[in-house]
Amino acid sequence: MSADGVDAVGPPSVPTPARPGPRPTPSAPAPTGDAPAPPVLDGELDARLAAVEALPLEDRATAYVQLHDSLRDHLEGGDVPRSKAE
Repeated sequence: MSADGVDAVGPPSVPTPARPGPRPTPSAPAPTGDAPAPPVLDGELDARLAAVEALPLEDRATAYVQLHDSLRDHLEGGDVPRSKAE
């Protein structure tokens, strides 16, 4: 802020909250409607959550941890299993 109380204006190429910069281009093509949905997104998640909710309270935390790990492995590629040391 300058001495007269007016903010200095940056060059026009600098993104501001009122004028965001260009949108990034996607690195991978969007999935087509022909590709089958992953099982997690194809209704299996609802069934797995219902099964966890049906467990006794003492067992739910462990089941949620297992579900979380399974979802994370799926989202991160799933081809390399997570080590037990983590």
